[in-house]
Amino acid sequence: DGVSGLRSINLSDPDSPVQSDIVACANQAKGVAISGDFAFVAAGGAGLQVINISNPLDMVDGGYFTNDGDLAYVGSVTISGDALYLAESGSGVAVFNIANPSLPVFVQHLATGSWAQDVFSTETHLFVLDGGMKIFDLTTPLAPSEVSFTPLSGSGLRVTSKADRAFVACSDGLWIYGVGDPAEPLEIGHLDDWDSCKFATSSASGDTVFVAAGIQGLYILDATDPAEIETIGSFDTIQAALHILYSDGLIHMCTSGEGLKIYQIDPH
Repeated sequence: DGVSGLRSINLSDPDSPVQSDIVACANQAKGVAISGDFAFVAAGGAGLQVINISNPLDMVDGGYFTNDGDLAYVGSVTISGDALYLAESGSGVAVFNIANPSLPVFVQHLATGSWAQDVFSTETHLFVLDGGMKIFDLTTPLAPSEVSFTPLSGSGLRVTSKADRAFVACSDGLWIYGVGDPAEPLEIGHLDDWDSCKFATSSASGDTVFVAAGIQGLYILDATDPAEIETIGSFDTIQAALHILYSDGLIHMCTSGEGLKIYQIDPH
């Protein structure tokens, strides 16, 4: 939650979310990834912050890890197994070993271009937005190997991947790529119905896509045929929609000024 840090929220009753605890950050909390009982926060200029969340009612700050101050500004974090990856602005991607989650060990800087905007990992591949979309093979998670680079027509902001598809939120809309062969990504769909596309994710099948469209709110898309994407629902927001998590039929959306909003999608 930006300058406020990391918040834990009880969602056992989605109609009445209850904040459980908050841990402050030395800089802006830009992203969070969970592994077991630990939350790993991309804490902007403060580096990587580790927080024990085994008791969400009383989270415990485990400190910051900056590789002796060597990390640049970090804006995104993702985890695959015992490997953690940070989008590290002008330095590319920082790789950490989190086999001991309370004491992450810096492994290497992964050069990715000029400015790493975002990272997203699956069990097998790492997606990086840096002057385009780069895909790395994670056969050796602590030593990713680049398998492809795809130029983007606009500035890539955020990337996610489900069901052999990559969803890239760009300055010029949503782009969908087929990544069944990560060495040969194929552009299969594009939609530019908004002034701003901040983030996009999908259902497990990749057919239903959820877009955080900035000040234009939440959009739900049918991308069964990604060449003919259809809008099937939308909700206005007062402040900008920035990020979405879809889980168990619920859409959890973070906004710039209205906090966390939860929507239920009609399965029919």
